[in-house]
Amino acid sequence: MADAQSCQLYLILEVGASARERLTAAFEAAPVASVLLRSPQGQKLVSSEVKPLVDFVQGKNIAVLIADDASLARTVRADGVHLSARRSLIEDFEMAREIVGRGTIVGVDVGGSRHLAMELGEAGADYIGFSSDSSLAEPLAVEGEALDAELDLPSGRDALIAWWSKIFEVPCVAFDIENEAQAATLAALGADFACVTATAGMSAVEVRESVDVFSQALKV
Repeated sequence: MADAQSCQLYLILEVGASARERLTAAFEAAPVASVLLRSPQGQKLVSSEVKPLVDFVQGKNIAVLIADDASLARTVRADGVHLSARRSLIEDFEMAREIVGRGTIVGVDVGGSRHLAMELGEAGADYIGFSSDSSLAEPLAVEGEALDAELDLPSGRDALIAWWSKIFEVPCVAFDIENEAQAATLAALGADFACVTATAGMSAVEVRESVDVFSQALKV
């Protein structure tokens, strides 16, 4: 299991107004391992807006991923693509891998599904993300119930991260972290990456403060 000291920051940046300023603020606040560019809800990412951000992040020697658009990731030469939780995840993973190729990152969010986590880990996903999305979670099997009892944790994201980090080598990412206390807990349970989000509505000052707080929480 990873320890809190080895858990790194995964920045989710909503593309939009002052995106570069928010990125700069995040990078000034603390070391960031990777950046996921995603659109504000209901909007679509376009290459003319995304490409300068990709170049900027890569210029800092930080990996940058595009949310749910493998073709765009290839067009803007991002380091990879991230696939959000959905029932077609296995098929979509295979398609994304074909589009971006073997040398590019394809990461996935499996929500609360042990089954998808194992399937996609075996299929070659570069990381497995666990989130609060319970729509993909299957009823716990006997093994799962025993594991959750042993860990003294409720079923869900926290238990899945503790389980995954004990058994598998593929890195795991903790999504949907609400505050620094959750970040510290997830890092201690074995998350390799903890997500902090810079929404389009946040100022650069707010992003800097949020990233700094999360970074400090991972050191506890």
